[in-house]
Amino acid sequence: MTNHRLQWIDNGRGVAMLLVILGHFLVLGVGRLSWINVFLVPIYAFHLPLFFFISGYLRGLSQKNNKAALSQVIKKYFKRLVLPFYGFSILAFFWFKYVISHLMPTFSYYEHWDNQFLFSTILGLRDTPYTAHIGALWFLFSLFFVEVLFELLLRMGKKGRFVYQIIGIVLLICIFLTVTIQGTIWPFSLDTVPTGLLFYFLGYLYRKKEQSFASYLTKSALLFTSLFFVMVVSLNYWISQERIDIFHGYYGNFILFFAGAVSGIFVVLVLLKRFGNKDSRLLNFVGRHTMFFLATHQTYFILMIQILLLYWMS
Repeated sequence: MTNHRLQWIDNGRGVAMLLVILGHFLVLGVGRLSWINVFLVPIYAFHLPLFFFISGYLRGLSQKNNKAALSQVIKKYFKRLVLPFYGFSILAFFWFKYVISHLMPTFSYYEHWDNQFLFSTILGLRDTPYTAHIGALWFLFSLFFVEVLFELLLRMGKKGRFVYQIIGIVLLICIFLTVTIQGTIWPFSLDTVPTGLLFYFLGYLYRKKEQSFASYLTKSALLFTSLFFVMVVSLNYWISQERIDIFHGYYGNFILFFAGAVSGIFVVLVLLKRFGNKDSRLLNFVGRHTMFFLATHQTYFILMIQILLLYWMS
């Protein structure tokens, strides 16, 4: 049972990572074409919430964290998420400075050293001219703070045996913060933590109540939820005239965003539960190496494709 469960989780990670890669490729490659939103709007509606959901589910599986000291758990998260952020960011900076800046005039400013590069990278800033090399790595800082905060909440709750009450109150505060800080980007991607914590908790809760949810993962539920997902996501886009983009801190109508993300996750969950235990080499491989693909797909592979297309079309 454990092997099957882990296999569908790896496949789920693979799905989430491939959606991220596809979304970035469409934005960077052919993002100027208006029809591309047909694909971007649904992808961006739930691909990052799906990552947080799976991470929360995995926390629900973990028994080691429950027994370890809080300092040890935070140290583990730091090694797994923060150190790779800085390691891959440094490598990507030199890649931009010595390769990309010479091939793409858009990034020529990387040829000249500026302290802004250093400070912006240390602070984990995103969506600035000095942090193009960070790419999708900002997610690592977001997940780090989500996991640390959730760990604190779990331990606070267990002392008084009202863990879900505490988490519920914090999540309400998170919803309020997410609604009020839309469009505001904070250092270390702290502005994305409320949203991440919300879906992380849903993943954790699903793991704890997995047997209770099993009867709902049916074909009819899949059909209904798929239609609901399309309707809600389309409505949010129609009202806001912009697609959801957590990177830029934009969610549109938060209620519609939440409903769309949850329904999108549910659709993937049903598909994974029904077909995710089958051997899929691609999904399994990508799912087991999400860190590598997260760190490299945008700053290396997609940019090189762009450069090749530019030279081919010139």
